[in-house]
Amino acid sequence: MTDSLLQQLLCDMERIALLRRAENGDWMLARDLEQLTLADLYEATQLRIPVAEQHLPYRQDSLGQAALAALDELRLPLREKLKRRVSDIYPPGDTPR
Repeated sequence: MTDSLLQQLLCDMERIALLRRAENGDWMLARDLEQLTLADLYEATQLRIPVAEQHLPYRQDSLGQAALAALDELRLPLREKLKRRVSDIYPPGDTPR
């Protein structure tokens, strides 16, 4: 992740009051995570759910494993749904030209 992408992500999280800047400039958690849904985070940060398996850093620790499990729960059904052909969206005989 580039520095500019990281800064954008941090600013997006600040906008939804998930993070805030401390007086010393450090980022701090500013919101109870019980009050935040994955949809809130997804919409605010404009992240995408990758279809391919991801190799996350720190995947061996408990947070990394939990993050990977949550990501898999989202990406595996999405991967199956994305196998549909675009032509399947249109009823027979109604394909755009």
